[in-house]
Amino acid sequence: MSANQRLFIGNLPPQINEETLRDIFFQRTGVLPQNTFLRPNFALVRLPDTLTLEKATEMLNGYEVMGSHLVAEPSSLAPNRSAVVPNPWSVYHMVPCRPKNIHSGTLKIATQEESIGLK
Repeated sequence: MSANQRLFIGNLPPQINEETLRDIFFQRTGVLPQNTFLRPNFALVRLPDTLTLEKATEMLNGYEVMGSHLVAEPSSLAPNRSAVVPNPWSVYHMVPCRPKNIHSGTLKIATQEESIGLK
């Protein structure tokens, strides 16, 4: 059994908080989650080693909480955040552009090549 088992719980009511979610999880499964990541309308729950994804899904899927029927399924996120989207700023480099001819009444924006001294 992997310690990286994560369960997606969707269709959460907007007024639910982390403590209530943990209580519901305990009531339905008999164990406390290792940790929870709660966002509006969904949560990711890391399961303890004593609980399987199949059992947790079966116990929580369709359960009614505050008028909402929960949707529980194994999380498709890869363990240890290996599915991280690369930072777009790491690809692009910001080069400051300096204005030219300020005193002549017209403002010309220097190109990137001019601003780093290539032209």
